[in-house]
Parts: sequence; C-alpha cells; structure tokens
Amino acid sequence: MAGRVAVAFICFVFWVSVGAASASALTVDPGEIDFGMLRPGVVYRGIVSLAASGPGGLEWSLRGPEGWFSPDIGADSVFKGNSEEILVAVETWEAFRDPLQGGKVSYPVQIKLQVKSHPIVYRRMLPFGKYRELLKIESGAEMHVVSLKFEVAENEGPRISVEPAGIDFGEVESDRTLAARIKIRNTGKRILHWKAVIPAGVGEKAKFTSFKNEQSRGKGNYAAPLKHGKGFLLAGTWSEYEGYPVGSGNKDILTYGFSGSGIAILYWKDYNAGNLSVFLDDELVDRIDCYSPVRERAEFIAAQGLADAPHTLKLVADRRPVMIEGVRIYSKEIMHGPPGWVRVLPDTGNSAGQTNYVTVNVCTAKLMPGQYVEQIAIESDGGREIFEISLLVTAGRGERTFIIYKYMRGYDCLYTGNPGLEDKNLLKLYKKQGVAFRLFREDTPGTRKLFRWYHPARGDHFYSYDRSGSEKLLSGYIFEGTIGNIATSRLPGTRELYRWYNRSTGRHYYTTDSKGGGVDRKGYRFDAIVGFVR
Repeated sequence: MAGRVAVAFICFVFWVSVGAASASALTVDPGEIDFGMLRPGVVYRGIVSLAASGPGGLEWSLRGPEGWFSPDIGADSVFKGNSEEILVAVETWEAFRDPLQGGKVSYPVQIKLQVKSHPIVYRRMLPFGKYRELLKIESGAEMHVVSLKFEVAENEGPRISVEPAGIDFGEVESDRTLAARIKIRNTGKRILHWKAVIPAGVGEKAKFTSFKNEQSRGKGNYAAPLKHGKGFLLAGTWSEYEGYPVGSGNKDILTYGFSGSGIAILYWKDYNAGNLSVFLDDELVDRIDCYSPVRERAEFIAAQGLADAPHTLKLVADRRPVMIEGVRIYSKEIMHGPPGWVRVLPDTGNSAGQTNYVTVNVCTAKLMPGQYVEQIAIESDGGREIFEISLLVTAGRGERTFIIYKYMRGYDCLYTGNPGLEDKNLLKLYKKQGVAFRLFREDTPGTRKLFRWYHPARGDHFYSYDRSGSEKLLSGYIFEGTIGNIATSRLPGTRELYRWYNRSTGRHYYTTDSKGGGVDRKGYRFDAIVGFVR
C-alpha cells in the first residue's frame, strides 16, 4: 500500500489472579499498571492479584476497554473459581497513514485477555501519544477497575543492551592473561554507534560477585557455587535459569557471608516476579517489589558505611519467583590496576540490529596480590551501560606472597589470609586493622608453614612454624591449621615478626615493630622472632 510506514511489533502482557468467596468482598491490587513508554519488539507484562473473602465460589466477569473492536463478540466472559489467572497481551504491528484520520500515522493495537485457555481479543488503531485504557471486573454489585497506562512513542532511536553486565574472574595468579566476551546489541530503531571508555568514572568501586553456576546450568536445580565456600547457603526450593538462582517464592532463603563495608544486590525484575526481603546481620533492611512490566536488571544497595568486617546477607524470595544475579561488595581493600591492564577489542562499533561481540582482555602480570575491580562504560547514542570485571589476584610464579589481614581484640592478634572462611561469630568480636604483612606460597624455598592455635578461655592466639615443639607447651590451645608460609631466615625484602608475652595473663602479642608498639608498658616482654614476613 502506498504511504505505508514500517513499524515494529510491540507486545505487553499481564496476569490477574482471582480468588473466590460466597459473599461479595473482592479486593484488587494494584488498580493501575503504568507501562511507561513502549518500545518496539519488547514484551511488557504485569500481575494484578484479586482476593475474595469467605468460602464458596464467586462468579465474576471481565470486560475489555471501551471503544475497541472485538472479533470475539458473544464470547463467554463470566468465570467462576478460585485463584484464576488472566493473561492480558497488547500488541502492535506496522503503522500506516489512515485516510480517515487525515493521513495521520497510526498503530494497529491488539489487546488479548485470556483466562486459562479462553482468549478474548480487542483491536483498535492508535496514533502516537499517551493512553489510559480500563479493564473492568464485576462481581455481583461490585465493580473494580484496572487501568493500563502506556505511551506509543514516535521515531524511536537506537537503544543499547550489554550482556552480561559483569564478569567475576574469581581467584587468579599474578602472571596470567585473561579474556572474556560480551555482547552489545541494538534493541531500538536506527543505527547504534558505541565506544568503550576505561575507566568508566562512576565513583566508588565495588567488587562484582556473580552467583552464576555453570555446573547447574540446564539441570533445572540450582546448587551453590563451590567458589563461595561455606558462606553460601540455600534453604527452600531454588531452580536455575541460565545458571542463576531462582527462588520459587515460597519464602526460599539465600544466605551469603561477606567481608566489607557495604553490599548491593543485583537481581532481575519481571512481570511475574515476587518480593525479595533483605536482611543484613539478621536485621530487616527492606522488602523489594521485583515487579516490572518488562524484564530488566535492577540493583538495590542494602548498606554502605558499615564496619569493614564480616557480615551476613540473607535474601528471602516471597509470593512469586525472584531471580538473583549476584552482589557488589564495597571494601577499602579494593585495589586499582595500572593503566592498560584492561583492554577492550574492538573499542568502537556500529549496530543496525545485529550483535557485536567484544573481547575484554585482562593482564595481571604487573598486579600485586589483592582484590581488583574495573568498570568499563559502553557509551552510545542509545544510552550508557556499565560493564564490570572483578578478580582476586594471588601469588603467581613471579610473585610468591599473599596478603595477611590483622584483627585485634584487646592485645589478641588474629591473622588470616581469608576472612570469609573464619568463624563469623568470633570475628565479630575483633576490630579489623587492615593489611598486616604478606606470607609466602607453600612452594617458596626457605619457608615453612606458619601454624595458628587459639585458647578460648584466655582469648589468645599463638603462631609458630614449629608445630610439634609448640604443642608440648600449649595446654588448652586448639590447633587451627596453617595461614601460609613464613621465612625461617631473612630473605630479600623481608622483616621480622616479633612475639611478645605477658606472664600475668598468659597472652601473646605479635607485631613487626621491634619496639613492640608500647606493649612493654602493659606487662608484655619480648619472647621470640616468629619468622620473617614481607
């Protein structure tokens, strides 16, 4: 047809749940769904719950919006039952210049209401603009209205989509070259022009930690990734989608232990998503409504400015399924890599609708052991997206040391290379002092394992590389294993780790300060050199 204008397909869908009662007492929630601006090719969905008080059946009817043509005139629209669900789908096709409207460009729009397998279709031509269409639900003398708000947009431009939103490389050695691939797509109209910017310059950085488990992918059931250790616990029914955990909505619980000064939850909103209750250290932070008319990634900052110490996050999925991507952990321990340690190839591109595959290269050769984060901005004329990478660099062949953190309770020193694996209840009693020193890898010549013991009654830790000799003198102490290797003689770049002892209390104090940092005034006396640290 001459004068036709090509317009992409638009669709949005929502469900209505209906309860039953013998007495007319029907409640509807929500009474309105605002879909915002509709984008071609995107499905918009929502859920409206209806509940009736009292036992028995309840007859109710559902009417479509007024002024819309229905080829299903005469179709039965009266339903009876408990907890029915009504699907509502709205679609548009190619627009054309309507001669009856003075040649104005209009969209043919279709609304389909469906209860189980019973569909009713309504159609209408709509020009560009904002709309509020009403669905009416009647039960006896009661009338409830659900309004659908949306906007049909004209001349939509390009729109960028980046997947995934981040990659957690996990633990890697300091002499590795890593690569990951991301997808950049144009989900809008016209050609998309994009470029990568490093760093993104979005302020405070946080470690992206993914909950994706590739071993669970495609199996239906989700299992906690082994890399998260004992601090990742599941209770209830958790399925998986593309490797990510999906709670069934029956108060399923995900517990995650972390160490840091804050945490944010990354999750997906969707038309059939329920609520997510967020607890931090057993205190309720908030309840998140995960509903959205269109599936989209979302972020909720649960806490910032906490003591940089171990904490416990608990997420409870309620009402309907909720899908969780992972978390961002804020910490003062995050380090910054040198210029050029992260590269994007190619770093510019164009997309008319096809997918651009982009490689992210990470070089750890010049990185000291520690936690690293980088944020890459994908900027375009169709929006701006942030892609994150995170990794924990350990000692590689060129670097044989790793960080040991110091926690203090009075004069008791707790040294650990992995706070997340410590007893969280015990660690809560200590104050984190930060990085104490570095120990060596097990295969480093001139070093031996440094063992740790703990005396619960005294609240005292003891460290030595002489296990058999020490245990003869450590009555009441519990052996806690090794925390790394310590040099038994001075190696290049090392310093002494001194042990001080208080005879009146039977407690020990450790420091790299040869003068003891003033503990001699507290009854402590120099006892020994434990070994040499870096």
